Amino acid sequence: VKCIFEAFNYLLMQRALSVTESEADKMHLAVYTEQLIMMEKDLHLCVPQDSEVRICEMAVREISRFAVDIVDRLNVDTHSKNSSTNSREDVIYILNSVHSLVEKIQKKIDLSKIMVRNLPPVLKLAQPATTSPDDPALTQFENSPSWDVITVEPDPGQTRAIRKYIPVDLLQVPQKVDTRRAAIRAMRMCEKLVNLMHCQKIKNYKFLILNLIVHVFTQVIPVPKPRGVD
Repeated sequence: VKCIFEAFNYLLMQRALSVTESEADKMHLAVYTEQLIMMEKDLHLCVPQDSEVRICEMAVREISRFAVDIVDRLNVDTHSKNSSTNSREDVIYILNSVHSLVEKIQKKIDLSKIMVRNLPPVLKLAQPATTSPDDPALTQFENSPSWDVITVEPDPGQTRAIRKYIPVDLLQVPQKVDTRRAAIRAMRMCEKLVNLMHCQKIKNYKFLILNLIVHVFTQVIPVPKPRGVD
C-alpha cells in the first residue's frame, strides 16, 4: 500500500506541475480516507479475525499519524493573525473528519474483540504424572463442555426409493394345455413370472425359476412321444 501511495505522490509532484506539496498531501489523505471508509463498512458486515483486527488497528494508527503530519506541514497556527482563513478551515476539517472516522472504526474493532469467542485451553495428551484423580492431565477435560464435542453422524448416502412389490402367483400357470394357442399362453405366463422373480430378487428365486420352467415344459405342455411309438 505504501508503494502505491509513493507512486501516486510521485505522479502528482513530478507529472502535474500545478500541484503543490500541500495539495498532494490532501489528495493522498483523501485516498487513504476512502480506503478506511470501505474498511469501516466491511467491519459492519462481518466479524474480523485476530490478524484482521491487527491490520485495522495499524490502518487507524497510520491515518492518524498522517493527518497530524499534514497539519504540521501546513505550519498553520489557528491563533495567528497572519494565517489565512482557508488554511485554518482546512486544518479543522481534516482533524474533525479523521477523528470521527477513527472513532467509528475503533468502536467496531472493540465490539469485534468482544464478539470473538475465546478458544478452549490446549489439551495436554501426555500420560498422567501421578495416580491421583486430581492430576492435571485428567482434570483438564473439565473445561471442555459436552456441547463442544463434535458429534459424528453416519451418512447413509443418497436415499433410494423402494419399488413397489408385485406378488408372484405361480398358480396362474394352467395345469394342462391341449391346444397350440393354450401352450403359447402358458409359455408367455411362464416368461412373465420368471421376469418378476428375477427382477424383484425374491428368496430362492433361481431355484423357483428352474422348477417353474421344468414344470411348464414337462407337465403343462404335452411331451411329444418318442419316434417309433404308436
